[in-house]
This record gives sequence, structure tokens and C-alpha cells, in this order.
Amino acid sequence: MNNWLGNITKRIGTISVPTRKSRKAVASKILSDVTPEAAFVFSTGEGSFTGVRAQNLISLYEELKNVDLRSVEFHLYRMDFENWIDYLGDDALALQIAKIRAMPFDGERTRVRVVEAVGKRIKQLSN
Repeated sequence: MNNWLGNITKRIGTISVPTRKSRKAVASKILSDVTPEAAFVFSTGEGSFTGVRAQNLISLYEELKNVDLRSVEFHLYRMDFENWIDYLGDDALALQIAKIRAMPFDGERTRVRVVEAVGKRIKQLSN
């Protein structure tokens, strides 16, 4: 039996299971500030900046609650939220936002879906 397991390990390598410590490091990176140049800049259209910026996932969450709804729609359908969240290193949240983007835009309901997804993820990462 040991020989069989040894042969499998040689062929596919060992499987690495993330430790609690490494998960905390990943969460910390996702929740950390980005440089001012890499901040998320809210716009309502091409060249129409709102003056609102987010330098981390928590500030994105807070700003999403109140930013002009046109900005939420603009960025959602250009995949800007997904791309920035992916840049932060959070593939799971980017996928959640992609699922919301696949739904028809429904004004405040869509905003609430995005805010709830981001808020839930922040809570997961903070534990």
C-alpha cells in the first residue's frame, strides 16, 4: 500500500493544504491598502469622475453604499469591480461580482447585491 501511495505522490506531487496562518496572510493582503495610483476611482462614464476613491476593500464597501448609482452600473458592466478585486487577490469575490453582473441591472437592488457580497466577504476575511 505504501508503495502505491509513493508512486501516486511521485506522479502528481504532494497536495498543499493552506494553513490558518497562510489564510490569514492572504486575507490581510486582500484587505490592505493599495497605492494611491492603484486605488479604485469611481466614474459615471468615460472621463466623468465622481471624486470618490477606494484604496482597500473596506473603503470600496463603504463608498459603494452612497456613490452615484450610475457609477455602480458603469463599473459593474465594464467588469471594473471584478478586475480591481482580482488585482487585490480575491478571486472568490470577483466571481461573486461576475454573477451579479450576469443579472439584469435593477437599480438599487443591484447596488444592494454588490454591497452585500463585498460586506460578506470582508466579514469572512476578517475572521
